[in-house]
Amino acid sequence: MSTVYVKSIAAFDAAKDHTITFGYSGNQCTKNRIIVYNSATNASVYDNTLTTYTLAHTIPAGTLANGTSYYCTITAYYTVSNVEYSVVSSASNVFKCLTTPTWAFTGLADGGIISNSYYTFTMTYSQAQSESVNEYYIVLYNQSGTVYWSSGALYDSSASIPVTGLPNDTILYARAYGTTVNGLALDTGNISVSIDY
Repeated sequence: MSTVYVKSIAAFDAAKDHTITFGYSGNQCTKNRIIVYNSATNASVYDNTLTTYTLAHTIPAGTLANGTSYYCTITAYYTVSNVEYSVVSSASNVFKCLTTPTWAFTGLADGGIISNSYYTFTMTYSQAQSESVNEYYIVLYNQSGTVYWSSGALYDSSASIPVTGLPNDTILYARAYGTTVNGLALDTGNISVSIDY
């Protein structure tokens, strides 16, 4: 007997395409249908079927609304002796659509210069629906990609994080990454910093 389930869905920005993945076992899945429901009203807000062997379904940008919670079901279709059958998943976890946060080092841009052997990192964070930061890390990498220094887990996005003993006449790469409480990804990417004092 075929089975299907929706994999866990973290928060995402409804202004961007987002792919929902699912697990399936049984005869070859030939198409799938997703129905997305507003979790407050249980009203169907998106219903689409794709003919594909891929165990995924992409919700187009602009289909859902940021600041709203949803859940979904997946129907997987398969064929046995030229007869089409289907199996429907249980409802997914409830997930939120949230606007992509502003997340950056305060006062430190790519190509910036630190003119001391020490520096205090602070972050700039804002999010339209007042989503809180869950945890994040600040990491410095050397030019070979090896971790030079790491903060460990941080929880207060307004914290000041001091680093000492920075090596003169070097280039390091600073990165801050983490998640919000509902699973939005935070990542500055690698910021090139010259140490010159």
